[in-house]
Amino acid sequence: MGSRKKLILLIVVMILIVVAGLVYSHHINIGPFQGNSVAGLPDGHVRVLEAQQPEFLQLQFSQHGGVEFNHYGSGVFVNFAFYEGDVRTIDETIAGIQTMGQGDFNGHMTWGLTTQGNEKQELIVNFRAAGIVRNYFDFSQLDFPIRLIAGPMLGLGNVPIIQDYPYVLQVWQAGATTLVSGNVFDSANLRRNHYTAILYITFE
Repeated sequence: MGSRKKLILLIVVMILIVVAGLVYSHHINIGPFQGNSVAGLPDGHVRVLEAQQPEFLQLQFSQHGGVEFNHYGSGVFVNFAFYEGDVRTIDETIAGIQTMGQGDFNGHMTWGLTTQGNEKQELIVNFRAAGIVRNYFDFSQLDFPIRLIAGPMLGLGNVPIIQDYPYVLQVWQAGATTLVSGNVFDSANLRRNHYTAILYITFE
Protein backbone atom coordinates (compact mmCIF):
# COMPACT_ATOMS: atom_id res chain seq x y z
CA MET A 1 0.00 0.00 0.00
CA GLY A 2 2.89 2.32 0.84
CA SER A 3 4.46 1.72 -2.56
CA ARG A 4 1.16 2.59 -4.26
CA LYS A 5 0.92 5.88 -2.36
CA LYS A 6 4.50 6.74 -3.34
CA LEU A 7 3.70 5.98 -6.98
CA ILE A 8 0.59 8.18 -6.89
CA LEU A 9 2.57 10.97 -5.20
CA LEU A 10 5.31 10.67 -7.83
CA ILE A 11 2.74 10.88 -10.64
CA VAL A 12 1.10 13.94 -9.04
CA VAL A 13 4.49 15.66 -8.66
CA MET A 14 5.39 14.92 -12.29
CA ILE A 15 2.05 16.29 -13.48
CA LEU A 16 2.58 19.45 -11.42
CA ILE A 17 6.06 19.89 -12.89
CA VAL A 18 4.73 19.52 -16.44
CA VAL A 19 1.86 21.94 -15.78
CA ALA A 20 4.25 24.46 -14.19
CA GLY A 21 6.54 24.16 -17.21
CA LEU A 22 3.67 24.76 -19.61
CA VAL A 23 2.44 27.75 -17.60
CA TYR A 24 5.94 29.25 -17.56
CA SER A 25 6.43 28.59 -21.29
CA HIS A 26 3.13 30.34 -21.98
CA HIS A 27 4.15 33.27 -19.76
CA ILE A 28 7.43 33.90 -21.58
CA ASN A 29 6.16 32.97 -25.06
CA ILE A 30 8.38 30.01 -25.89
CA GLY A 31 7.80 26.69 -27.63
CA PRO A 32 4.25 26.11 -28.89
CA PHE A 33 3.10 29.33 -27.20
CA GLN A 34 5.41 31.74 -29.06
CA GLY A 35 3.18 32.58 -32.01
CA ASN A 36 4.26 35.98 -33.37
CA SER A 37 5.67 37.09 -30.00
CA VAL A 38 9.31 37.69 -29.11
CA ALA A 39 10.53 34.44 -27.54
CA GLY A 40 11.54 34.54 -23.89
CA LEU A 41 9.78 37.86 -23.26
CA PRO A 42 6.45 38.06 -21.39
CA ASP A 43 3.55 39.98 -22.90
CA GLY A 44 3.58 43.65 -21.96
CA HIS A 45 7.37 43.82 -21.48
CA VAL A 46 10.38 45.44 -23.14
CA ARG A 47 14.11 44.68 -22.87
CA VAL A 48 17.39 45.86 -24.33
CA LEU A 49 18.29 44.08 -27.55
CA GLU A 50 21.52 42.32 -26.72
CA ALA A 51 22.23 40.68 -30.08
CA GLN A 52 25.49 41.95 -31.56
CA GLN A 53 25.21 44.01 -34.70
CA PRO A 54 27.00 42.63 -37.80
CA GLU A 55 30.49 44.04 -38.35
CA PHE A 56 29.43 46.14 -41.36
CA LEU A 57 26.84 47.92 -39.18
CA GLN A 58 29.47 48.60 -36.53
CA LEU A 59 31.50 50.29 -39.25
CA GLN A 60 28.49 52.26 -40.48
CA PHE A 61 27.41 53.48 -37.05
CA SER A 62 29.49 55.21 -34.39
CA GLN A 63 26.79 54.28 -31.87
CA HIS A 64 23.84 51.92 -32.09
CA GLY A 65 21.36 50.01 -29.96
CA GLY A 66 17.82 48.72 -29.78
CA VAL A 67 15.05 47.08 -27.81
CA GLU A 68 12.61 44.23 -28.36
CA PHE A 69 9.09 44.13 -26.99
CA ASN A 70 5.75 42.35 -26.77
CA HIS A 71 3.10 45.06 -26.58
CA TYR A 72 -0.66 45.14 -27.08
CA GLY A 73 -1.90 48.64 -27.75
CA SER A 74 -2.31 51.28 -30.43
CA GLY A 75 1.30 52.04 -31.29
CA VAL A 76 5.01 52.35 -30.52
CA PHE A 77 7.02 55.54 -31.14
CA VAL A 78 10.66 56.65 -30.97
CA ASN A 79 11.11 60.29 -29.98
CA PHE A 80 14.00 62.73 -29.86
CA ALA A 81 14.18 65.61 -27.37
CA PHE A 82 16.84 68.31 -27.30
CA TYR A 83 17.41 70.74 -24.43
CA GLU A 84 19.47 73.87 -24.00
CA GLY A 85 19.86 73.87 -20.25
CA ASP A 86 16.37 72.87 -19.10
CA VAL A 87 14.62 74.51 -22.08
CA ARG A 88 13.32 71.97 -24.58
CA THR A 89 13.89 73.24 -28.12
CA ILE A 90 13.12 70.02 -30.02
CA ASP A 91 10.61 67.28 -29.24
CA GLU A 92 10.07 65.22 -32.36
CA THR A 93 8.76 61.76 -33.18
CA ILE A 94 11.41 60.24 -35.44
CA ALA A 95 9.60 57.02 -36.27
CA GLY A 96 6.56 55.09 -35.14
CA ILE A 97 4.28 52.25 -36.00
CA GLN A 98 0.58 52.22 -35.15
CA THR A 99 -2.77 50.73 -36.03
CA MET A 100 -6.42 51.68 -35.86
CA GLY A 101 -7.77 50.49 -32.53
CA GLN A 102 -5.73 47.98 -30.56
CA GLY A 103 -3.36 45.32 -31.81
CA ASP A 104 -0.20 43.33 -31.19
CA PHE A 105 3.15 45.08 -31.58
CA ASN A 106 5.66 42.30 -31.10
CA GLY A 107 9.14 42.74 -32.49
CA HIS A 108 12.10 45.05 -32.19
CA MET A 109 13.41 48.54 -32.85
CA THR A 110 17.03 49.40 -33.67
CA TRP A 111 18.75 52.74 -34.02
CA GLY A 112 22.15 53.89 -35.21
CA LEU A 113 24.08 57.15 -35.43
CA THR A 114 26.15 57.30 -38.61
CA THR A 115 29.87 57.80 -38.16
CA GLN A 116 31.14 61.32 -37.73
CA GLY A 117 33.26 60.92 -40.86
CA ASN A 118 30.09 61.29 -42.92
CA GLU A 119 29.30 64.75 -44.21
CA LYS A 120 25.78 64.43 -42.79
CA GLN A 121 25.53 62.69 -39.42
CA GLU A 122 22.15 60.95 -39.28
CA LEU A 123 20.20 59.14 -36.61
CA ILE A 124 18.49 56.16 -38.26
CA VAL A 125 15.58 54.30 -36.64
CA ASN A 126 14.24 50.94 -37.83
CA PHE A 127 11.04 49.24 -36.64
CA ARG A 128 10.13 45.63 -37.31
CA ALA A 129 6.88 45.03 -35.44
CA ALA A 130 3.43 44.74 -37.03
CA GLY A 131 5.13 46.11 -40.13
CA ILE A 132 8.46 47.64 -41.15
CA VAL A 133 9.29 51.33 -40.75
CA ARG A 134 12.56 53.22 -41.28
CA ASN A 135 13.16 56.91 -40.74
CA TYR A 136 15.97 59.44 -40.30
CA PHE A 137 16.82 62.47 -38.19
CA ASP A 138 19.54 64.92 -39.19
CA PHE A 139 21.70 64.89 -36.05
CA SER A 140 24.29 67.23 -37.59
CA GLN A 141 21.81 70.13 -37.58
CA LEU A 142 22.27 70.42 -33.82
CA ASP A 143 25.93 71.46 -34.00
CA PHE A 144 26.22 69.46 -30.81
CA PRO A 145 29.64 68.85 -29.16
CA ILE A 146 29.10 65.50 -27.44
CA ARG A 147 30.90 65.21 -24.09
CA LEU A 148 29.10 62.42 -22.26
CA ILE A 149 27.14 59.43 -23.46
CA ALA A 150 24.85 57.20 -21.40
CA GLY A 151 23.36 53.99 -22.73
CA PRO A 152 19.83 52.62 -22.31
CA MET A 153 18.27 53.31 -18.90
CA LEU A 154 15.75 50.48 -19.02
CA GLY A 155 17.22 48.42 -16.24
CA LEU A 156 18.25 44.79 -16.53
CA GLY A 157 16.13 41.98 -17.91
CA ASN A 158 12.46 42.19 -18.82
CA VAL A 159 10.88 45.54 -17.91
CA PRO A 160 7.07 45.96 -17.64
CA ILE A 161 5.61 48.38 -20.18
CA ILE A 162 3.81 51.41 -18.78
CA GLN A 163 1.66 53.26 -21.31
CA ASP A 164 3.10 56.62 -22.45
CA TYR A 165 6.15 56.26 -20.18
CA PRO A 166 9.40 57.52 -21.80
CA TYR A 167 11.88 54.62 -21.81
CA VAL A 168 15.27 56.22 -22.40
CA LEU A 169 17.36 54.61 -25.14
CA GLN A 170 20.31 57.00 -25.20
CA VAL A 171 21.44 60.29 -23.68
CA TRP A 172 24.03 62.67 -25.14
CA GLN A 173 25.24 65.62 -23.06
CA ALA A 174 27.65 68.54 -23.37
CA GLY A 175 29.09 70.42 -20.41
CA ALA A 176 28.14 67.71 -17.91
CA THR A 177 29.42 68.12 -14.37
CA THR A 178 27.93 64.85 -13.13
CA LEU A 179 27.23 61.42 -14.59
CA VAL A 180 23.75 60.70 -15.91
CA SER A 181 21.57 59.29 -13.14
CA GLY A 182 17.99 59.45 -11.92
CA ASN A 183 15.36 61.13 -14.07
CA VAL A 184 17.17 62.62 -17.07
CA PHE A 185 14.11 64.77 -17.83
CA ASP A 186 14.30 66.46 -14.41
CA SER A 187 14.96 70.20 -14.71
CA ALA A 188 17.68 70.12 -12.05
CA ASN A 189 19.58 67.44 -13.98
CA LEU A 190 19.13 69.25 -17.29
CA ARG A 191 20.47 72.52 -15.89
CA ARG A 192 23.80 70.83 -15.09
CA ASN A 193 24.55 70.67 -18.81
CA HIS A 194 24.75 73.14 -21.65
CA TYR A 195 22.99 70.71 -23.98
CA THR A 196 21.17 67.40 -23.55
CA ALA A 197 19.80 65.14 -26.27
CA ILE A 198 17.54 62.24 -25.31
CA LEU A 199 16.35 59.40 -27.52
CA TYR A 200 13.40 57.54 -25.99
CA ILE A 201 10.62 55.12 -26.85
CA THR A 202 6.97 55.20 -25.77
CA PHE A 203 4.20 52.61 -25.98
CA GLU A 204 0.57 53.61 -26.49
